[in-house]
Amino acid sequence: MSAHVDHLRRGHGKSSESHRRRWDEAAAALDTSIEELRVAEEELRQQSEELESSRLEVELERQRYRNLFDSAPDGYLVTDKHGRILEANRAAAALLGLPLRFLAGKPLAHFVADEDRRTFRFQLAQLSEVGRRGDWDLRIRPRRGEAFDAALSVAVVRDREGGPVSLRWLMHDITERKRVEEQVRTLNADLECRVRHRTEELETALADVSYLHEVATRLSGSLELEPLLEEILAVVARFVGAERGALLLYDGGSDELALRGSIGLPGAFTGQLGRIPRGARPWWPVLGMGASVMIADVEVEDVSEELRVALRAGGVRALFAVPLIARRGDFLGTIAEFFADAHRPPGRRVDLIELYARQAADLIEAARLRREQRESARRQEEFLATLAHELRNPLATIVSAAEALRPGAIEAAVLDEVRGLLLRQARQMTLLVDDLLDASRVRQGRVGLHKEPVELGGVVARAIESVRPRIAAGRQELATELPPDPVWLEADPTRLVQVLANLLSNASKYTGSGGRITLAAGRDGEEVVVRVRDTGIGIARELLPRVFDLFVRGDEASGRAVEGLGIGLALVKRLAEEHGGSVTARSDGPGQGSEFEVRLPIGLPTAEGQAPGGVVPASSPSPRAIQILVVDDQRDMACSLARLLEGWGHEVDIAADGPSALELALARRP
Repeated sequence: MSAHVDHLRRGHGKSSESHRRRWDEAAAALDTSIEELRVAEEELRQQSEELESSRLEVELERQRYRNLFDSAPDGYLVTDKHGRILEANRAAAALLGLPLRFLAGKPLAHFVADEDRRTFRFQLAQLSEVGRRGDWDLRIRPRRGEAFDAALSVAVVRDREGGPVSLRWLMHDITERKRVEEQVRTLNADLECRVRHRTEELETALADVSYLHEVATRLSGSLELEPLLEEILAVVARFVGAERGALLLYDGGSDELALRGSIGLPGAFTGQLGRIPRGARPWWPVLGMGASVMIADVEVEDVSEELRVALRAGGVRALFAVPLIARRGDFLGTIAEFFADAHRPPGRRVDLIELYARQAADLIEAARLRREQRESARRQEEFLATLAHELRNPLATIVSAAEALRPGAIEAAVLDEVRGLLLRQARQMTLLVDDLLDASRVRQGRVGLHKEPVELGGVVARAIESVRPRIAAGRQELATELPPDPVWLEADPTRLVQVLANLLSNASKYTGSGGRITLAAGRDGEEVVVRVRDTGIGIARELLPRVFDLFVRGDEASGRAVEGLGIGLALVKRLAEEHGGSVTARSDGPGQGSEFEVRLPIGLPTAEGQAPGGVVPASSPSPRAIQILVVDDQRDMACSLARLLEGWGHEVDIAADGPSALELALARRP
């Protein structure tokens, strides 16, 4: 434009018209340029404003980013591609234990714990691969403070060619998470261990229960008690890991525990456990109370000094005992296991043993019942054989005597002797039949009594009189000890005589020639006590609890054959109980004699005019002949009785049944 103006100046003189035209053109061009400049200036101003606004916005956004970056709860870092820190926020500085101003330029690897640093550098080198990013858990060791577990997430910033330019890191402390994870791992491991252990326990328990069921099933058919007890003891010993043990059964007759089986039992224990009377220390409180007992270590547990000394003497330090309780709750005995060292069986095994002990008690009770049934059947067979023998002898004698009574077969002088023989044998058969009837009444509980005031001395005298021939025949000595003053009872005199006579007869039966029998009676408070002692063969311990059972005889244990049907003592027990009393038997064993004690309640004094012994004297039979009607469906019996009565001068009619008896009674008025 300046060149154009200069040109106009040089050409000013040639033509003013031309000059004016050019000047106008120049002015117009100048105006155009000025306008263009103005427009350009405006555009530049607007662009400058826009740039300033953009700069302000960028700065504001950058400040917002910085604020967010610095206030973020997790640590943020920017590093170059080699991991050298370019930028970090306050959280990252706090995690790394250095102020922000000291972080720039520091390699991030310097803050990684030694054990993880090599892995960190290897993973950092791998980030150069396209598309790689990292999520790592590693230990950070800050410049100040304790090392901690950190989670690092890293992203790669790349240029247009895809090369790594920088790395952006997110870091946060995962110590608590790691702690929780460790707890979870520990809990999972513990749970897994418990589940595995419980599974093993259940499998073992299932195997144990199956074994016990198999044993119980096999033993349920056992017919003999002794092998059953041995097997029961062996099973318990196996379960608790014992090498020594004992099985004791309660004997109700003697009220004591008796050793019935043992495994490896020390000699010192055999004698102590052989028989344990009720309450005997130190063993009864441990084995006789019907409860499980666990003594894991006798040296440290609270036990009696007596028991501690006894266990030490047997080389025992621990003891486990479990009771045998039957289904009805009866105490049958105890299984005891002994250990040389301190020992406590596992609780699960103890529970199984207690369950097995209840099953074993049922098996023992069933075996006892089977044995009692066999014993009852055997006694009944022996009873029938004895009865046949006892009946055959008098019957043979009676038949022989009847043959001798044929006309002309016997002299008149011998007739009385034959008559006496028939009477004695008939009485013997009558006694047998009476015993059979009494046995039936005992079994059915139908022993009837006719009570009245009875004086003890008279009853004793009648009982002695009834057995005196037997005692005399055995050349035995009988002594009596009676109270000086009369003692009265409310009793059936006949049955009470039967009780004492049976006891005296029993004593004579089992006492040899020259032996001694003593009957002692007296008061004990509100009771009368009668004791019958003898010096005979005694009673075996195993027979003592059954001595009052029906058909039980003393020759079972002694091997000595004696007469009798085994009814007498059962009847004695029943009659004593019917009178409100009791009877017990005692013996120290074979060859030691025996003692029977009867206890009866004292009654009221006798009524006036009553004879001692409770028997009212009968008036003498009238010598006047009377008319009698005999009714019996056994014609021979009726005829024989009629002949006897006719021999005494009476007039006798016979009827075989009820209707004919009524007809005769109405017609003859006997």
